[in-house]
Amino acid sequence: MTIHNSEIVCVDFDETLFNHHAFDEWVDGRLAESGYIEPGQYLTTTDNYHTRLSSVLRFYDHNKHVKDLTGREWSFISGYLKSQVRESTCLFCYGDAHTFIRNIVTKVDDVRILSFGHGEFQRYKIGYCSVLRELDLPTHIVDRPKSEFLADHFGHIGSGILVDDKYPLSLPQNFKHVLIDRKKRYPESRLDPSIFYTITLSEPTF
Repeated sequence: MTIHNSEIVCVDFDETLFNHHAFDEWVDGRLAESGYIEPGQYLTTTDNYHTRLSSVLRFYDHNKHVKDLTGREWSFISGYLKSQVRESTCLFCYGDAHTFIRNIVTKVDDVRILSFGHGEFQRYKIGYCSVLRELDLPTHIVDRPKSEFLADHFGHIGSGILVDDKYPLSLPQNFKHVLIDRKKRYPESRLDPSIFYTITLSEPTF
């Protein structure tokens, strides 16, 4: 696949660019150090605050989770967490993420972030990515299947690509799915032949 032939490239955030498991572990550690929770309490209860919407979509209620554990509102906890960030050591993006983003913005005129979840929480996490802060790419946070969003907003274009770690997504016919499978969850032999499968975003994949 030659990515520069596409009119638009949409890139997922969690588990595509951003290691949300590392982020969750860091949050757990900071909240435990501050005395808000017992060590491991955030990590072991996170699944309880997810609502499954489909086989590939779960919606996380970060507000209720944090309030139930700490007794504090997210607006307070989020500020506290930001105050604990040390830019040199607090990096949650995967090692190939920044180079990948910098490369594709030189090859494709329209590059966007397309993420599923709660708008406030997703934008908060995106704010931890120094390259996305620098580039200030158009960002869409959706609470419905990405296939519907792409069909509604970009169904008229000639060709597009979605880079995403979820499968299957049933994308519009004018979109190709680059499946980034960092944890090797999907046997390549069982995927639809139209899927471009990769376990890394490093060159020369694209």
